Amino acid sequence: MDDKTVCTAHKYLSREPNDGGKTQVPTLRVKQENGHVRTVETNTDKSRVLQDTFLEPEGDGAWQEEEDYTIPKFKYEPITDDQILQEISCRGPYKAAGANGITNVVFIQCIDLLIPHPCLICWEMFMLKMYPKQCKDLCTMVLRKLAKPDYTLPSAHWLIVLLKTKAKILLLCVAKDLAHRAEVHRLMSDNHFRCRPGRTTMDSLHYIVK
Repeated sequence: MDDKTVCTAHKYLSREPNDGGKTQVPTLRVKQENGHVRTVETNTDKSRVLQDTFLEPEGDGAWQEEEDYTIPKFKYEPITDDQILQEISCRGPYKAAGANGITNVVFIQCIDLLIPHPCLICWEMFMLKMYPKQCKDLCTMVLRKLAKPDYTLPSAHWLIVLLKTKAKILLLCVAKDLAHRAEVHRLMSDNHFRCRPGRTTMDSLHYIVK
């Protein structure tokens, strides 16, 4: 039990009670360009509204060739067993699983049997410059943000993506390694916040009021 879990429990307990059934997205209210509010009732229309709210429009798919590249700041180094061990050990054991239904607790309890196989798989993917199609399967879900006063607004919801557990562990290792190298080589400005360790939205507010 820590400050984060106590805060999360408070948000759940302070919500309005329900009958325990499946939560559905209510009728949404969307403000149009002319200022009028349109109600969205069907699941198809709700999906389209939420997609327009959270996802950027698809591009034309054309690959843009870049002639001039900057000199790389660092060379790629393969993911190590220690990185995978650390990532598995800090996972929540019973968080929601991806499409394959394998939870984190399977990797946590079988970590001695799995190492070094995930690391070898990651090496081969980078050496062959390919990513297995099975690892690309994901499930995108719409959830309510906690303690919001009006859930008829699309912005009162958010998207979560459930990846397959094996792919998620490898991707997190790569993402943390890139984030660490970006900090070491100072690839981002000092005033860049979000998606950086110790540079959250709350940190940006403290920076402004100082």
